[in-house]
Amino acid sequence: MEEKAVVFDIYGTMVDINTDEESDLFWQRFAKYTKRYHKFDWQELKKLYKKYVDELLLKDEEIEIIDAFKKMFNADTKQIKK
Repeated sequence: MEEKAVVFDIYGTMVDINTDEESDLFWQRFAKYTKRYHKFDWQELKKLYKKYVDELLLKDEEIEIIDAFKKMFNADTKQIKK
């Protein structure tokens, strides 16, 4: 009989996922995905993201990235899904 296993890592100690925030392709795709909420050109979206993240980092070294997205899309907590 063949055994199978499933690994679940709730705290992120086994798997670390990194997003390349400098990738133009990422920002192009993200702008395309979010165009129904706001029609940002991908370069503008990237600049706004950096601006809001930098503002948050001035206040605290650990930030909730969702706060940057709230500012970017002028959204309230009810509109943002985690």
